[in-house]
Amino acid sequence: MGGYINVGGYLDVGGDWYWSHASMPSVFGKMTHRRILPPSWQRDHWGERLGVDTSGCYDEIIARLDVHELLKQDKWTRTERWMLESLLPEGGE
Repeated sequence: MGGYINVGGYLDVGGDWYWSHASMPSVFGKMTHRRILPPSWQRDHWGERLGVDTSGCYDEIIARLDVHELLKQDKWTRTERWMLESLLPEGGE
């Protein structure tokens, strides 16, 4: 994706969303999405931040994470926390 996202209302991303920016999108309405994932070229960075092996597909990588434990850490930026929270099952369980 290149350029800017300017959404004045409702943004519905039915599947996974790949987000490479340091800041969250500005949406002045409702935003729905599934998982928010980093693009593959950021694997090394996220592997260091998460402290996990980032080889394999996203489902394999996510299975290695204890998202609840990761979210207890205070090192996450607002955008990183938003991305991690998107990996929780619906309802945050």
